[in-house]
Formats: sequence, C-alpha cells, structure tokens
Amino acid sequence: MSAIGAFSIYFCDSHPSFLQLYATASSSGIHAAIFHDEFTPAKRVLEGFRGSHFPTVHLWRSIHAEFNDAERYIGSVSDRFLHPSECMLWIRSSTGRLCIDLTPSEYLELGLSDHMFHNLQSLPTASLFQQPEDYEIIDSMPLDLYHTFCFIYLREYRWLRISEDTLIQLGAVLLCPVDCQTIENSVEIACNMEHAMYRDGSWLGFGLESTLIMENGWTRVNSSEIGDGDFTIDKEVACDAATTEGWLAQANHIFNRLDITFNHKDYVLVDYIICHLALSSRGKIPPGYLFLCPLLQPEFPGQVRYPECPAYWSSDPYGSERIPREEAEQRGFPGIQFSIDMAMGHCFDERVYTGIRQFHKAKGYDPDRQDLARELGYPLFQAWAGLHCSRAHIQETNETGEDEELLGGISVPTSALNRGHCVTLQNMETTRPSKVWRLVMGTQFTLIAALILVGLYETFQTSLVVFSLNYFPHPALWIVG
Repeated sequence: MSAIGAFSIYFCDSHPSFLQLYATASSSGIHAAIFHDEFTPAKRVLEGFRGSHFPTVHLWRSIHAEFNDAERYIGSVSDRFLHPSECMLWIRSSTGRLCIDLTPSEYLELGLSDHMFHNLQSLPTASLFQQPEDYEIIDSMPLDLYHTFCFIYLREYRWLRISEDTLIQLGAVLLCPVDCQTIENSVEIACNMEHAMYRDGSWLGFGLESTLIMENGWTRVNSSEIGDGDFTIDKEVACDAATTEGWLAQANHIFNRLDITFNHKDYVLVDYIICHLALSSRGKIPPGYLFLCPLLQPEFPGQVRYPECPAYWSSDPYGSERIPREEAEQRGFPGIQFSIDMAMGHCFDERVYTGIRQFHKAKGYDPDRQDLARELGYPLFQAWAGLHCSRAHIQETNETGEDEELLGGISVPTSALNRGHCVTLQNMETTRPSKVWRLVMGTQFTLIAALILVGLYETFQTSLVVFSLNYFPHPALWIVG
C-alpha cells in the first residue's frame, strides 16, 4: 500500500471520535503520521482499574456506548461497517473520551466484543480516566446489562479435554480445580435443566455452500463440495445467552446452598463444545452425499456424547441407504474421523461474585435466593441436595463396584454425576432452620448450660462442707483457722 493509501483513511471526516491527522512525513521509504492531541491506549486505562470491580464494568460500558455512537456516525456517512477487531481504541488525553484509529493493532487490541447493545448510554462523566462512585454506577446500570458485561468481560476461559465415553451436560457447573484438565476428573455440583435453550450450530467447512438440513435434523453435503486431500468440517454446540448470564444472577444462591466460600475459580460453567469431522481423500471423490448427525437430541436437552454414527456416505439424496464404511472407502469416498476435542467453560474469581452480591443487595434482592433470576426470566439452576463442596471429597467403591463421591457426608454415584442429573433444592429450602427457630434453640441450650454450671457449683460447695466436717470437727477450730 502506498503512503497516500495508508493515510487516506484518516481523511474520511473530522468527527472527534476518530483520530485526526495533523501531518505526514516520508523518508527513505519510511512513512510517519502525526496526529492531533495525545492519546493513551484504552487497554492500558482498563488495566489501571483491574482491581476495582464496578469501575471496570462501567468503563467497559462507556467504551461500548461511545463506540456505538461512532459506529452509527460512520455508517451514516459511508457504507463502511465498523468492527471492533478492525480498530485500535485510544482515550484522548485532552477530553478523556474514546478515540478510534481505523487501523488494527494486535498488540493494542482491546478485545471489544461485537455484542449488539441497543440504546446503550453511559453516565455523563467528564473523563474515562475518572470513574463515578460505586453507588452511582449501581444506580445507573440495569440488572440484565450488568450481568451481560460481567459475563463477557470478567470471565476466564477453561478448556477441558473429553474422552469418548463421557457425557457432557451443557449448562452444568463443575467442581474442576485449576490444575484439572479433563471433564472426567470433575464433579458436577449444579445444572440448568429448567426451560434452558441450546444452540446446535451448523456444520461449517471451507467451501461448503449448499448444505441442506433434513427433516430428521441430519445435514446433507454434496460430495462435489468437498475438496481433495484433507478436509475439515466443524460444528459448535452451545448454551444460549440466558443460561450463561443467568448463572451470574444466581451463582451466590448455589454457593450458599452448597457451603462454598472460597476457591470460586474452581467452579466452571460448561457452555460451549466444538466438534470436528476430518475427511481424507486420495483422489477424485465419486458422486454422492455425506450426511452429518445432529448432536443435540430433543429427549435429552443439552446433553452431548459421542454419537454412534457421526456421519455416513450415501448415494441416495435422502440418506435412506447408508454405504458401509469399508465399502465407501473402497469406492473412493474419504474416510471419516469424528472427535469432540474440547469443551469450553467459564469461571470467575471471588471479586466478581462479591461484586455481584453487592450489586444485587443494592438493587433490593437477596443474593442467596433465586427471586431475581425468576424475575428476569433466566432458567433456574439446580444443585445436588446435601453436597457441601467446601469439604474434602473422597472416592470410594460401593457394594455394586461403582465409584462414589462422598461430599458433605452424602454418597453420590460418580455415574449419576456424569449423567448430569440434579436434585432440586426445594426440599433443602423448606427444611432449612429459620432464624426464630435458631434463636429459640440457642436460648434453650444457654439455659441448659447455666443449669449444669449451677448444679456443679452446688455439688462443689456440698463436698467442701463434708470435707471440713471430717477434718475440722470443732467449730472453734474453724474460727481459729
């Protein structure tokens, strides 16, 4: 690209949300640009607020709001679409407002999500370098928006390996220590089974254009669209946003029920699975069709396991006549290799959950209940009744030879945990002692303890008198003594 071509993007207009070119210089094939004002990378500003929960959330909100304003403006004056990955974001020193460079930079990339926030407005702060007080941020931010920003920007990713005999439950919360790399070594403590929605994505591959989803849910691919050599088709299965954001609305409720008070990053919400189908051909592929299975079944919501038949070849466009694998390879169809390599989950540290607790309380909700989740229409999470995950768990074998997990004194078969079944907390909530009951019982125990002490004191005095009579029988001796 020539120097003029490289700098031409800065001449688009004079909107304050974009870098303003002041001058250019060239020497010996080296080109430079000088811009009006001074700027600080937005990434560096965010790092300065990393230890403060609410200022961090509000700063992300403000950056999004100003980016949306700039996006609407540039869309009104040109046909260009402004995508966060194609920009470099700065904070203008003189105004403290967002300023956009229309050239990307991997080093200074902020990681701004392309999530569409409609009618998003930030507080009229004087500068992004200075954030409002916590109470102002809480008062100005809606509950659902707060959960969305927390989930998008405060989460940490966890990738877990999966074996072929493992059943994965999307929307499950796993006790999975940081050094644990496989789902098999984790324990499910809660899951989302009530009105949860899941996204069974399409099979995608380079050059695939005319895939057809059949009535039975299978996907048909014409063999003519599959290239020679190695060819990969991918599929994504995930929870919907209501499930992932709904976890934050009720995580403290689950933690309270299960007596979880520390190591919150060990609890991972599984919400994303990537599947791969590898095809390897050694020549021209004959006419035919490749049929790819759906991974989610309506009778088992959110459950994913290795399918018995992930894909097959057929010369029938309806797929009713399957060609056996050995015969298909003899005919020249590519061999099929299916794998579910990784499940992606998210976790949050204690500061996030503490901030959420404070936010819910300030909004008038009890963070240890699910009232807020019900009001916002989030699917409800359920937990294993009786588990106390703050206690150590020991693996033993029961009489049937099946491994069991002993958590909080409750024996739970490992196979049941891996199946993703849950026990509702309704019984736990109805049997949980009330504050009045605990006060009455505490008073009774105090009275009983007082009576015991009085009895011991009287017994001691009686013994002292008997001792005195035995060794000092004359009262005169008592006075002298």
